[in-house]
Amino acid sequence: FASSMKDHEVKPFSWKNFIKTVPIWMGFFIFGICDCIRGPTILDLKDILDVEISEISLIFTFFSMGSLAGCILSSLILDTLRKYRFLVLGGSLLLMGSSTAALPYSYNIPVIYFLSLVSGFSSGLKMTGGNVLCANLWKGTKFCSSFVHANQFAWSLGAVLAPITAKPFQTHKSNKNGQNMNTTYAYIKDVDMQKYSIRTLYPILGSLCALLFTCFIIAHCKDDEETMEEAKAVGVNSSNPNQSSFSIDGNLKKKMVLTGMISGFLFLAIGSEVVFRTYLTVFAVESPLLLDMQAATNMSVIFFVPFALMRFLLIFLAVHLSPMIILLLSLILSSFGSLTILVFGGTFLVGLQIGTALLGFGFASLFSGAFIWFQTKVTMNNKIGGVFTFFGSAGAQVYLTFASQVIENNPIYLPYSVLGSMIACTSLLGVAVLVVRTWENKIEEEKKNAYQESTELMNMNQFKH
Repeated sequence: FASSMKDHEVKPFSWKNFIKTVPIWMGFFIFGICDCIRGPTILDLKDILDVEISEISLIFTFFSMGSLAGCILSSLILDTLRKYRFLVLGGSLLLMGSSTAALPYSYNIPVIYFLSLVSGFSSGLKMTGGNVLCANLWKGTKFCSSFVHANQFAWSLGAVLAPITAKPFQTHKSNKNGQNMNTTYAYIKDVDMQKYSIRTLYPILGSLCALLFTCFIIAHCKDDEETMEEAKAVGVNSSNPNQSSFSIDGNLKKKMVLTGMISGFLFLAIGSEVVFRTYLTVFAVESPLLLDMQAATNMSVIFFVPFALMRFLLIFLAVHLSPMIILLLSLILSSFGSLTILVFGGTFLVGLQIGTALLGFGFASLFSGAFIWFQTKVTMNNKIGGVFTFFGSAGAQVYLTFASQVIENNPIYLPYSVLGSMIACTSLLGVAVLVVRTWENKIEEEKKNAYQESTELMNMNQFKH
């Protein structure tokens, strides 16, 4: 019981940990820009190589493949290389910076694919390791949820700023008939006339990544013995005294079952989020509303502004609200949003706008909320974090692949898939909560029985003496 009370003690705020957390947030912000800068500048990359859209668009596929590989490697090495965890995450910045800077200077499409693979790999490594490291730095404090939500806000802020940052550097032009006028020669001519292009922008982003690497070196030097002991506690081979038979942590089978349920939740949640924000414009154009491209593009703004705003608010709300309440609110908002689009979004513009905004608010905290709730039940390590990120990325790929085959002819598929996924997520989360509550009740009963037995044994020993 004494160790149980110790587990529930709230640790104080630590300035040392805060200083080490700031580079993690800055890394998520830079990665948000670098991850999303390819979309707004895809036509400029196309002009450099003088290839078709279908060819250059494969960079997103290679990026996703690299991200999955980064998740797997991160889960395997970061627990082993705990002493160098900041250096490994800093190294992911160097990979992202070098591959991003070199991208617009590559005239060979296979080289472009390889650089996209490297960028995706570094992104997967950072996303997995950064979330777990932040959670472990602040475990046992009331700030843990807030600072993990801050990771997601930093990334989404970078994602929102990416198209704004790219706009002054874009050189792609089209004629009135929509046919591309740029060849490689024309692109070079436009660069000379405009002075700035993505060949200026991408190296700037690469330089920022390299500059931020120095912050991770400083954080590595500040990584004191107390934090290293916390890191050792999350290793699979660690001797964590809290992982006794009287906890979910102490039962490998229970940990695997709970990890599997949350992985399934993230597969559905991240898959539906990515497919919605990717094909929202297509839905707006192809649905009975028949919006033009400019109006359809504005729908993305209606999604991303509430998305980023909610992630910002959660930094403060997470101190007062439990992860489960945040998850339930997110699921409710997402379900109502998709239902609104399903019923009204195809015929009323206001219905589509309201439903899109609700989904922006709802999707904002599904990943971080599930991540933090899981950590309140089981000690988080990089292997588990890698599994979560892997299933989230895999869900995005599966949803995008299937949607690409049906969305053009059946745009109504989009709100149906999101609503069905939210219902499945709610059901899966409900099952997980019931299972965990059953386990916890059984554990408490075992603790009481053990305490009674130990008390009786002590009384018998005192009586004999």
